[in-house]
Amino acid sequence: MAFESSTPLYDCLIIGGGIAGLSSALSLVRTLHTAVVFDEGIHRNDQAPHLATVPTWDSQDPKRFRDAAKLNILSKYSTVEFANVKLEKVAQLTDGPHKGYFCVWDTKQRQWLGRKVILAMGVDDLLPTIDGFAECWTKGIFHCLVHRGYEERGSASGGVLAIDGDASFFAARHLAFQARNLTDNVVIYTHGNDELAQEVESQLGPCGFRAESRRIEKLVQHPERAQMEVHFEDGQSETVGFIVHRPRTSIRGPFAEQLGVEMTPEGHIKTQFPFNETTVSGVFVAGDAGSQFKIGTQAVVMGAFAAGGVQMQVNAEKWSKPLNSVFNKALGKPFLTKVFGHDYVVLPSKYFDDIKRASPQSLSFFQALSDGLNMEASVGHLYASTTEIDVVVKHLNPRLTQLTPLLCDEAEYAIEKEVGALPDWKKFNVSNLIAAIVHRTTNRILVGKELCRNEEYLAITTKFSRSLFISGIFWNFVRLGPLRKLVAWLTIGLHLRDRNAAAKVLLPHVLARRQEKESGVDVATKYPDALQWTIDTAPSFPGDDEPLHQVYHMLHLTFAASSASGVGVTQCLLNVLAYPEYLEPLREEISAVVARHGGWTDKALSQMALLDSFIRETMRLHPAGSLTVARTIMDDHFRFHDGLTLPKGTNIIAPALAIHYDPDNYEDAHRFDGFRFARYRQKQGESHRWLASTIDQKFLQ
Repeated sequence: MAFESSTPLYDCLIIGGGIAGLSSALSLVRTLHTAVVFDEGIHRNDQAPHLATVPTWDSQDPKRFRDAAKLNILSKYSTVEFANVKLEKVAQLTDGPHKGYFCVWDTKQRQWLGRKVILAMGVDDLLPTIDGFAECWTKGIFHCLVHRGYEERGSASGGVLAIDGDASFFAARHLAFQARNLTDNVVIYTHGNDELAQEVESQLGPCGFRAESRRIEKLVQHPERAQMEVHFEDGQSETVGFIVHRPRTSIRGPFAEQLGVEMTPEGHIKTQFPFNETTVSGVFVAGDAGSQFKIGTQAVVMGAFAAGGVQMQVNAEKWSKPLNSVFNKALGKPFLTKVFGHDYVVLPSKYFDDIKRASPQSLSFFQALSDGLNMEASVGHLYASTTEIDVVVKHLNPRLTQLTPLLCDEAEYAIEKEVGALPDWKKFNVSNLIAAIVHRTTNRILVGKELCRNEEYLAITTKFSRSLFISGIFWNFVRLGPLRKLVAWLTIGLHLRDRNAAAKVLLPHVLARRQEKESGVDVATKYPDALQWTIDTAPSFPGDDEPLHQVYHMLHLTFAASSASGVGVTQCLLNVLAYPEYLEPLREEISAVVARHGGWTDKALSQMALLDSFIRETMRLHPAGSLTVARTIMDDHFRFHDGLTLPKGTNIIAPALAIHYDPDNYEDAHRFDGFRFARYRQKQGESHRWLASTIDQKFLQ
């Protein structure tokens, strides 16, 4: 089926015009989203005499409800349409200008295009093949006593047909207990299942229930009264007031299969909480097709939540990329915006080479960070020093190969400490859990094994990092002008308390190591960590060689290492949960590579192409900050390659998220593709270019 480029585009295509579809439509139009509701006029409750449990519509005709809901929507809202057609096919477009969108075709080959799809077409009941069952369905045989039981109260008897999905003791007991509220005489028909009948008789017989194991030949509905004759294969029969049976169901139409959504073992479409998105991104489900609880009120709720998921995704795709696409990319010019209360000039990517070539003395990251978090109030001019850069560039990075086993060892210890053995499921706040594990692990190479397992030190440095950020940015959002620094000085007390408490623990270790060094101990070999490298680094600013300043440098390195890393690992974990299809191939690759190299070595990590790609793609769509590469101009003036000149004190920054979402930089840029960069490495060579650790003009961190 060809796609016509002139086809109008809607925010959502809603397949199904029953309760769930109507609920979805009403939720979408309330936020001015466009939608089409496709209704072929067939609904599961067409044979039901009335609705139940829907406030103000209880005991009323389902068709009247649908007509009234449709009239209400059309009379008030203008962004939804109803198409009374029979659809034949739905597909996600794989090429062209609307790649990733969805298209539906009806039996006359008319087509509609949508950003998202809600499957609300419901299910078909797979009725048992017992003669007469279909004729009795909804008249004397009911699928749910919440819907139909009230009207049968006081019946002389009631029955449970315990076959197919209800052919278990627990299902039969559940339905029998419900029926007992309506009648004193309840019989469980097992239709030839002697074993189940015996279990029912032994367990429920003493409670007044009866089991009947004879096979049923046919069912006959009384033409006037709500009762049936049950005819057995042995020629005998009995009368029962009503029967409850929950038939198996099948998803209506070919659409779930055409889209490739995953199904549950119970036969409904697998969904993700809370918005009922299927395993296919952009496809949601509402109503009976996505739930074991096939009831009208559930359909209303699922429809509203599915619409909420559509709204969030459509809004994100429409409005999450204005900085790059609307401003600096379209105009090719810098523009001014607020970042944590400070004025920043946002630069397009053509200026990135200028930033890369500039020295820290001309464009200072640390000055931008110090100003942004008002650090002068707590550590003075500590960030005028290059000590922390020297520690990372000259000592940490060259030793990453040797440090990998230490990180592996500490990560295992941290997970055991924070998670432990779990014989049962346990709930964690994912952000707090990952932050704690990352904090422990990074401190192994920052301060060594002794301190990184010191619970007091871990707790106080966690508090230090938290209060550093909160107290640092709080006053940025208040218009204090030149008084901001003074106010920051006067209100820094809480953070100073945390800083001093952390310094009290760390300072003795600094003093002890300095003394060991003076006495001739080979401290470089004994302490392969950032604390020792800080002590050994030549001073770049007055005071750098003072023990307390070295303590402050270490505390701020701890803040930097834990914060960004924690966010990244947390987002990776969330993406594994959001896209479970990646879990098995990632596990297989990790297991094979670790086994081949005898553990988590640097060489092993370099051969985990899928894992590295998954991390880089996570960082692309969910960077630690939507704006990055912050710098403050330290020269009197800084001149860029095209003549743009900015004065001293100007803050500059790059729109990382906008660049990452730019379709000129990445195909299908808004979609998470965990193995995108693994394919790039195979097809385009230059494998180093696509590593998660490689930064370039199209990938910023």
